[in-house]
Amino acid sequence: MTTYRGSHKLKHRKRRKRFSIFRHKGIFILVFLIVLISGALYYFTSKQFQVDDVLFTGLSQTPEADVREYLDVQLLQKKFFVLPANVIWLVSPDALAIALTRTFPTLKSVRIVRKYPRSLEVRAVEFAGWGVLCHGEPEECFWIDRGGVAFDHAPGFSGIIVPKIRDKREREFKLGERQLSDKMMQLIAYFDERAVSNDYLQSLQFTIDARDQTLRVTARGGWDILLLEGSDPESAYKNLKTSLEGEIKDKVANLLYIDLRFGNRIFYKFKGETN
Repeated sequence: MTTYRGSHKLKHRKRRKRFSIFRHKGIFILVFLIVLISGALYYFTSKQFQVDDVLFTGLSQTPEADVREYLDVQLLQKKFFVLPANVIWLVSPDALAIALTRTFPTLKSVRIVRKYPRSLEVRAVEFAGWGVLCHGEPEECFWIDRGGVAFDHAPGFSGIIVPKIRDKREREFKLGERQLSDKMMQLIAYFDERAVSNDYLQSLQFTIDARDQTLRVTARGGWDILLLEGSDPESAYKNLKTSLEGEIKDKVANLLYIDLRFGNRIFYKFKGETN
């Protein structure tokens, strides 16, 4: 019995010794890993990897100084509450690009490229001003691109320099969003592009009526062309030319409007007519 107890105590001491060795090894490995990770974090977040230069391409309407200031503020933030956001490894190009397009409506798209070790390149594409969209009283105007997206405030042009569209519908206008449908833009652009070469039209102004969304196109002579958003541009313009060069030809000066909202059924009215 004494021999058994002595043997049991010896085994117990050996187990405790092995456990102590394993524990010390574990602590050593843990400390080593903590030191290693801390050193790596310190190195890879040090100044030699922190963004100190941003290059821009494609900016003309959008002030570069404003974009740079916005990026500086974003890069001064903290990642995970402790890590500097301006470390090039931690910069999220896609997230920054989305934030820029939301903050600056004149930017149509943005791509941000890391230039290791300490630079970013911002490649911007801006909206191209095609026309002016106005609404309200007093009149408030916005630049729109060929797709009908409003992207910047604009002066109230007369419509001679660029197409001018007055939208009388009750709706909210937001920069960076599409304000006119594809069909409406196609219709307006089609007539605008042909106005210069048409002696009857010359310069045009466009008005979207509030009541029935009729597109009212006003020619230089002061008379109107009435269209619907769903009108086929080519057919409507063909009917317009046929009428102007036919029945209306010698009476254009007295024309009040020509109604092209009913397909090939064309209606028109002259000044002084009662019905």
